[in-house]
Amino acid sequence: MEFTIRIKIFFAAVLVGFALHSGSVHAQADTVYYNNISPSSISPAPVYSTGGTREWADDVPFAGSHVVSAFTFGYKSSYETDPPFKATFRFYGVDPVTGLLGALVAEISRDLPAGEHPAVTIQLDPSEQFVFTSEPGLYYSGASGGWFSMQYEAIGTDNIPTPLYNRHAQGSSSAIMYNVTDQKVVSTLDPNGFIPRSFYLQLFEGSGTTMATDVSITINDNPSPVQINEPLTYRLVVTNIGAEATRVTLTDTLPADITFESVVTSQGTCTPTTVTKTRGNKTTVTTTDVGCTLGNLADGASANVDIVIRSNVAGTLTNSASVNLTEDDLNPNNNNVSQSTLVQDPDGGVKPCRGNKCK
Repeated sequence: MEFTIRIKIFFAAVLVGFALHSGSVHAQADTVYYNNISPSSISPAPVYSTGGTREWADDVPFAGSHVVSAFTFGYKSSYETDPPFKATFRFYGVDPVTGLLGALVAEISRDLPAGEHPAVTIQLDPSEQFVFTSEPGLYYSGASGGWFSMQYEAIGTDNIPTPLYNRHAQGSSSAIMYNVTDQKVVSTLDPNGFIPRSFYLQLFEGSGTTMATDVSITINDNPSPVQINEPLTYRLVVTNIGAEATRVTLTDTLPADITFESVVTSQGTCTPTTVTKTRGNKTTVTTTDVGCTLGNLADGASANVDIVIRSNVAGTLTNSASVNLTEDDLNPNNNNVSQSTLVQDPDGGVKPCRGNKCK
């Protein structure tokens, strides 16, 4: 018995019919944000490649960041017998040097049935959902996006693999395929005389009955650098690109040696925390942090918080902020942020500010 897995992969040269999203504006539930052609049937062309469980990757051009909650592809398989087989799907970023596969973003596995299935939707549980962010410089096209790969493992009785012949529904992105196993870009005729083309693929944002939540925070300083004792504004932006986030809170830990001026929020309320110290007949009040209760954020919604301070000393200020929510966050790594700002003294000395007055 021949214990090999045969995989047929198709490519095409033109990208058709996928939706582009710019920035961090995201669609509501049940939205296809990437569509690489819907197949009416599986191509009858010969199997493209033989040789076991090779992993093949196709470029996925898109823009923005999206919570992937489902994807659709198509295949046709034939077996000596009819057990299911294991399919592993991987999503990658873009290597900034080569334009090929970058860091692994997500890996999904499913057991799939034999037969012809032009459009199979893989629904992701909230624990499987992930953020797919476009990265620049895709190989061949130079567009922004990522990579999607498939790899198969035949399953037989008594752990003996069954010979597997897979054909894929054809997509229409750029006419190259990357053989991850052999680390080769394929863009010429295959041994059977057929041009490799792309996977049919649809990526869904927010589909299904349950969608994960991903809240992130960014911070910008203005002006940068800033003069000593002059106003410095921090703009903090809290954004949600998943299911509605509830009871969102923000905490901003201010630098030392500053004078707090004001805080304004686009929604909810913000309150500065102060520390009062008395030495002899002198009392000083210092603002150490700002806490904000922002309420709920729907999919695609943002809240802005502007904090204005003045630095009492020259040097480098570091401001840190974090965001929290009731739900489990899909990507907690983007819930914390910091910003360093250079403070200059044109006179070469320190002019201290105390309270609300500067000397």
